[in-house]
Amino acid sequence: MEGFETIMHLKKIKPDVKVIAMSGGGRIGPGHYLDLARKLGTVKTLEKPFEFRELAKALVDVLGTVPVTGPIPKPPPEPPQPRVW
Repeated sequence: MEGFETIMHLKKIKPDVKVIAMSGGGRIGPGHYLDLARKLGTVKTLEKPFEFRELAKALVDVLGTVPVTGPIPKPPPEPPQPRVW
């Protein structure tokens, strides 16, 4: 699935999802792609190459909090599946 398809799919299943799009633009430059991403409902766009602080600021703007700086906790283990005999 490509970027635009992914945005449209996410918006279809969860209209209030917050999407940050990023593009280097390929042969035509990132502006065209990022404009279309905004029209599809992304809340932030980043033009590649970008610096980590730009990504961190976008995350704070979108999530309203500072990203975790320590190790990322492991998800809890999945519950055991019932056995079928």
